[in-house]
Amino acid sequence: MRVFSLLPLVFLLVFLVSCATVPPTKSSKPQIEHDGLAAQELSVGECGIFLWTLSTPPVFSFFQKQESSEAKLFLEDSQTILTTLANTQNLKDLANIDISYLTPAGKTVKLKAQFGEELTGGRRIHSGALHVQDTHGWQKIIPVSGVYVCR
Repeated sequence: MRVFSLLPLVFLLVFLVSCATVPPTKSSKPQIEHDGLAAQELSVGECGIFLWTLSTPPVFSFFQKQESSEAKLFLEDSQTILTTLANTQNLKDLANIDISYLTPAGKTVKLKAQFGEELTGGRRIHSGALHVQDTHGWQKIIPVSGVYVCR
């Protein structure tokens, strides 16, 4: 009779041992989730604008290389390419930024910001906002700050 009373305990031990020996998953690297644009790089001699939202946590939302007619915008959980006809050749010489862009979907995006203090290799950007207007006239204003830097 004692054998039958130990049977549930034996099954429990076999079950626990089999659970403990399950092999780990294939991915051993921790997955880092982030919102915003992926890291952007400048080549030697290039300059660009890097902007983050003023939200908590900040989100890397805007990137444009100087002298380029294209910029990258993180909007509505995805990256969008913006185009502009504005002259972006001598951004460092401006007192403020006021550039209009278009998205492929026809939205108008305006970047308005002020340059701040000089940094080694660039300038701080503050009091900025991205004004995103959709095709129906609605406008979303995203406060931003960041840097204009040269490599």
